[in-house]
Amino acid sequence: MDQADLQNTNLPIPIPAQGVEAPHQPKTLPHAIGRAAKNGATDLGSGDRFGTALAVYGTAMEKVGFYVLDGLQKLIPGRRCSIAAGQLDC
Repeated sequence: MDQADLQNTNLPIPIPAQGVEAPHQPKTLPHAIGRAAKNGATDLGSGDRFGTALAVYGTAMEKVGFYVLDGLQKLIPGRRCSIAAGQLDC
């Protein structure tokens, strides 16, 4: 985002954090579904039954994603694999 894009607005200019690197997030569909479910659970809170169910579902989907990656590692040993936009990246 360019600062010129924010001219004549009352919005604060975002300043990216220095030296903070985001943790690696695997890019499989089950991982993405798991992250979305967990984010929804956080928004709803632990007191909501649907939020609790979303948290459990998110955890299960993350486990499925790790099993998918583990299977890929066995097919292509010695390489770190991920799936992005439906394509295998090893």
